[in-house]
Amino acid sequence: MKQNCRNIYRLARYMAGLDMMTASIELEISYRMLEYYEHGDIIPSSLMAKNMAKLYKTRWLLYYHLALNDDAGKQILERPRIEDIFLYNEKAPVEREAPSRAKKINLIRL
Repeated sequence: MKQNCRNIYRLARYMAGLDMMTASIELEISYRMLEYYEHGDIIPSSLMAKNMAKLYKTRWLLYYHLALNDDAGKQILERPRIEDIFLYNEKAPVEREAPSRAKKINLIRL
């Protein structure tokens, strides 16, 4: 789980083009706390994950957070693969059929 946490939160921030200092200020948390989240030392609350997804403009982050870290999410959501993030680009229209996991991610609204 530690590896997945580091990957999804850090990857979302990276894809948004934000550095850690800017993100921590916008999220109103310390730089160190963001570092803990990104390294998987602490799993952010669902509210914090929602704030991150909103700031980073990455709806998939909330899906991944719930599917990997929330007890109810683990039971009802299909376990995502990190590789699927690269198949789903929210900023550009997809010219080919998106994978089924990406379709589910698209249903999440902030």
